[in-house]
Amino acid sequence: MRPNRVGRRKELEFAVALRQKELEDLRQRKAELEQGLCLTPDALATDGLYAVFPVLEYCGAKPRKDVRSIPIEHVGSVLTQFEVASKALSDRNQALRHEVRELNRRIKAEGKSCAKVRENTTQLEHTTGVTAKPGNHANGSKPLVLQNDTEVTLQELESRKALIAKEIRTGELLVKKKELSLVEMASISQQRQAVLDEIDALNNDIRVTDRDLKCEKETLQALIAEHDDVDARLQKALAARESTLLLTSQEGVAELKSEIHGTVADTRQRQERVIKTQNYRIEQLEHRLECIETALKNNHFTRAVDAALSRSWASKGELMTLANEEDMYDADKINPTQERCHPAIYNLFATERDRLSRYISLLELVGGEKEAVIVALRCKAQALSEECQDAIEELDQVTSDAAYEEENQRIKAIEYVEEQRMRYADLFLEKSKLKSLTLATPRGQRRAIK
Repeated sequence: MRPNRVGRRKELEFAVALRQKELEDLRQRKAELEQGLCLTPDALATDGLYAVFPVLEYCGAKPRKDVRSIPIEHVGSVLTQFEVASKALSDRNQALRHEVRELNRRIKAEGKSCAKVRENTTQLEHTTGVTAKPGNHANGSKPLVLQNDTEVTLQELESRKALIAKEIRTGELLVKKKELSLVEMASISQQRQAVLDEIDALNNDIRVTDRDLKCEKETLQALIAEHDDVDARLQKALAARESTLLLTSQEGVAELKSEIHGTVADTRQRQERVIKTQNYRIEQLEHRLECIETALKNNHFTRAVDAALSRSWASKGELMTLANEEDMYDADKINPTQERCHPAIYNLFATERDRLSRYISLLELVGGEKEAVIVALRCKAQALSEECQDAIEELDQVTSDAAYEEENQRIKAIEYVEEQRMRYADLFLEKSKLKSLTLATPRGQRRAIK
């Protein structure tokens, strides 16, 4: 009977190991399902749709871009892109629904399989009297999974299922908002098309008016030509009736009129040329005065120039001299080819130029020093970066050595645990042998041995 009991116990342990293996397979299957259900809103929102369909940036309650910024000539292409994006979103939502249905079916199937395995495990525990706990190890296999852990995992799967359904509803709401945006874009395009039609109608009216105006001009030119023809014939008739003396006097009057007209025209042209030259000279002097005042103000020479002018020009009366009346009508004298500057002003600007030259040379020296400092700092930064790189490499080496040492310690700990398990098994076997030997020895012999 004893060998039968030992064999029975081994069979029961083997059956428990098989159940543990089945539970491990179910746990791996559950991990795969959890990996398939790990869909976050960020993953659903950033799936590349904005990269594939840039037109989606105009959609939503708070769009990234304003719809009113779309040019009129691009409205048709944008509407086409909206239709393509809407179709793509519908296909994507349909695929997500199909995937959710498939995951629900797989979850139900795995739940049924897990429940069946749990029932078989419970029945086996009642039959054998062996309880499968996380601390129990049979034949070196992994521990069993508690029933509560399986129920919690199913609840987590249900919560993720609800999250996916919520994301699907969010996608449908987004599709509705995009449809409203498409309707709004269509209304805006219709309004713009109406404006374009009105503009075309106005352009047509303008062209009709231009054509009518052209016709009226042609009619007016025809009337003028006819009137000129009538005047010419009338003049011929009058000339035939007039005498030769009258004709001669008229010719003399015409010549006088032409001479007077030529003289007046020449005088007027000369006066106009002089006026234009004077205006140009005035503008030139005003512009020069503005430039000089700006330069004096920027260089802080206003008071010095005023003092120099008051000492030189005003004291000699040069500012009060008037030009000759004939020179006022001579264009060459009004706008001379060469002009002169007052020596006091020239000396002031020459002094300022020398001062600026010295200041620029000083700035160049300072710039050279700063360049040298920058080069030195750059060399120092490069040296520091090399030191940092060496320190990083040293830290990497220390980290790798520590990881290697940790791996060796872990292997040693595992070997020690295995040795302790083997020792525990030997002690348990020895205890069983002693117990069986004690049970096989008669009570009288045991007393004698004592």
